[in-house]
Amino acid sequence: MKSLVDVEDVANQEFDFIVIVLVVVRSDPCLDRRAGIGDAGKGLGGSSGINRFLWNKPARIYLDAFEELGNEGWNWDSFVKYSKRSERFVAPDHDLDVLKFDIGSHGTDGPIVTSFPPVISNLERPVLQVFNNLGIKNDPTDLRSTGDTLGVGTTPSTMNPADYFRSKNLALLANAYVTEIVTKKDENGKLIATGVKIIHGKEQNVYEVKTSKEVCLSAWAIKSPQLLELSGIGDSEVLTIAGIQVKLQLPGVGNNVQEHDFADLCYALKADGYDGYEF
Repeated sequence: MKSLVDVEDVANQEFDFIVIVLVVVRSDPCLDRRAGIGDAGKGLGGSSGINRFLWNKPARIYLDAFEELGNEGWNWDSFVKYSKRSERFVAPDHDLDVLKFDIGSHGTDGPIVTSFPPVISNLERPVLQVFNNLGIKNDPTDLRSTGDTLGVGTTPSTMNPADYFRSKNLALLANAYVTEIVTKKDENGKLIATGVKIIHGKEQNVYEVKTSKEVCLSAWAIKSPQLLELSGIGDSEVLTIAGIQVKLQLPGVGNNVQEHDFADLCYALKADGYDGYEF
């Protein structure tokens, strides 16, 4: 299978697990079956550390398509309802010609603080002008907040402008990698999570961390099913081949993953400023 890219050219393995994924594009015979790169951040916070902490939303038509396929209630309106409930947006007070936003599309009382950066690079204005000259519309709000993803614009990030930290209500253990979700069956035969096994520190020692309440699995679309499978939860045929004891037969785990394509365009500047602005 031919790879679309060279791993060394696109990612830093010190910060990125780098997952090779199969790309199937039926509409393009040139890209019918090839291997591509899926990023998975190694740092604290996972992939949030390599995706610029962006708070952006999918296209309205994309979410509405879920409901049209028969999934009642999975649509843009229901997504926005809960997205706004989780968000506390702090509006910017500077460079409002660049940092545009639609306050009605944001939440104001949720636990996740979102904001724009305290300063901009001054590249934004000439870049926006270039796209406008090419006929690509400048989003009158922060890009994606209203469900219209066509165009060019800005997007907030999950940073608190009071101190530019993300969260203070967590106890964090750095340099710890989860290898298994520890489970047991209750008196009704239901499988419940009781903790996790981790590899920690330079010595790569294995520890078991127990929980008094719940284990929240939030490890991206690739690492989440991988952890479930390593924990014996998944398709029994796959687990048996891998030599993993089956604890819960759940054949959907690890199947039908869908991810959006993303392409970065990088340019070297010829000058340190433009039109009176310093970069």
